[in-house]
Amino acid sequence: MSSNLIILCAGAAKAALADPLTEFTALTGVTPVVIYGTTGALQARIEGGEPADVFIAGRPALEQLAVARRIDGANMANLGRVGVGLAVRRLTNPLPDISTVLALREVLLEAASLAYGDPQGGDSSGKHFRSVLNELGIAERVREKTLLAPLGLAVAEYVSMGQAAIGATQSSVILANAGVVLAGMLPEALQHYTTYSYGVLRGAPNLEGAMQIVRHLSGQASIESFARTGFAQ
Repeated sequence: MSSNLIILCAGAAKAALADPLTEFTALTGVTPVVIYGTTGALQARIEGGEPADVFIAGRPALEQLAVARRIDGANMANLGRVGVGLAVRRLTNPLPDISTVLALREVLLEAASLAYGDPQGGDSSGKHFRSVLNELGIAERVREKTLLAPLGLAVAEYVSMGQAAIGATQSSVILANAGVVLAGMLPEALQHYTTYSYGVLRGAPNLEGAMQIVRHLSGQASIESFARTGFAQ
């Protein structure tokens, strides 16, 4: 198997992949090259012809690429489902109450600053959270104190470093950052769950390696790792 194995991966799945990739390298001697970004930006790179072997992102993006015959639909599988939550700095006490729509609205209005992924950059949680702000009727009221992050991973970093008081992103990203804590999930009435999937790209330069990593990700040890990092099956 060639030593070059390129994976394009949405940032929300970074922590979930950590242990499975370490185990894969121990078993095969191959260290995959993983490029993280937003689902939208990575999809655009694939559509632009950038060579890669495996794509891990929100399932709708993979399905669109399968229709366009850029991903082999027969070799797609789900990593798990994750929702959007709010991050605050670790040791924050008490945690903000966002258990209801009204409580969430009040917390967002009172927060000194707010961060979420830039929808224009293709961040899926950011796209949803902007719609939440619009639905709550506070998008304009929080605009000046909002920091748009290039991807969800950066949202958690902004909060951990004190650049934002609250950050909205996929719960898997929040759970993976030691500097923040999950204050809570968005109320069900405003929640949006994303199923993340992985698939082999058509014309993958390292097809053998791509098939091998996909088989590894479908194994029980990998599934348990996904669950530990917030992905429900």
